[in-house]
Order: sequence, then C-alpha cells, then structure tokens
Amino acid sequence: RRLSNGVQLVVAPIAKLPLVTIIALIDAGAVCDAQAREGVAQLTAKLLLEGTETSDGGELTERFERLGASVESHAVWDVAAVSVTALSQNVREALALLAEVLRSPAFREREVERLKAERNAELLQLQAEPRGLADELFSRFLYAPASRYARPDGGDAESVAAITRDDIERFYRARYQPAAVT
Repeated sequence: RRLSNGVQLVVAPIAKLPLVTIIALIDAGAVCDAQAREGVAQLTAKLLLEGTETSDGGELTERFERLGASVESHAVWDVAAVSVTALSQNVREALALLAEVLRSPAFREREVERLKAERNAELLQLQAEPRGLADELFSRFLYAPASRYARPDGGDAESVAAITRDDIERFYRARYQPAAVT
C-alpha cells in the first residue's frame, strides 16, 4: 500500500526468527547520475551511513550496534538501498534510526573526500586486475557511447574528482523523496 507521505510499503512476513529486516529501495541508482558526475549515486548512498545532523558516522554505528542491528547502504544501476536488520523487539528504535539516516544525512566534506579517495583507490586496483578491468571496459563496448550504462556505475577518476558536496546534496534532494521510496 502507499502511505500518506508517498512511500510504497510492501510487507513479506516470515515468522521463523524474531528478526525484522527493513529495506528502503530508492529510485536513486547510477542511471540517475548527471553526465560528468558519474558516481554521485554510489557516493550519496555510502555517505548516508557516514553521519546525520545529530550523529557522526561512529556514533551512528554505535547507536545501531546498541540495538543489535546491522545496517547497510549502497547503490547499483537502478536503485539505492538502505537496509537494517534488528530483533523484532527493537524494530521501532531501528526504524527511527533508519528514518534519521534517510531524512537528515550530514554529508560532511571530510567524508565526501574520503569516499572519493576510496573510489579512486578502487579504480587504481582495477587497472592491475585484468578481470575487473575487462568488466569495466565491456560495458563501454556493449552500450552506445551516450548511454549511462556505457560508463562505470561508480564513475571514473575524472567524474569522481569532479563531484562536490553540493552535487551530492542536489542529488539527494532530487532523488531521496518519499514518493521515490519502496
């Protein structure tokens, strides 16, 4: 069903264990990246867990851990996903933390720069790994040059270097809306 704020809710009960997994799928995958800013979708998704307006990344992790909850965030081609798994007795608190992550990320400049550096290190590592390099180049030959799918989903060195905190903020404001969440 669709909630009053526009979020699409799908429930799939499995009562074997006292666990609840909540997955927020957001229409904010790599296909939404602007040209010359490829990689912003993945950076935005990763940055969600690096701190909110009230907690830095370490504090946020500690808050999830105190609940015995695990949390993950990533973006692939078509969606960004944030998931949390917690004991059913802690689901209200875990859902409140997930809402904080989705509604008030901080996108601190030092974290933006750190994650950009991590992506650049990944790209350098790919250069030394024939299989990874082949995977990255295969798409370039498979899709038309103008297609977003022809470029790496995490961006290349040039596009990642061009991404700013403002780009991430703009992407977040445009894509992370309740109506875009399932």
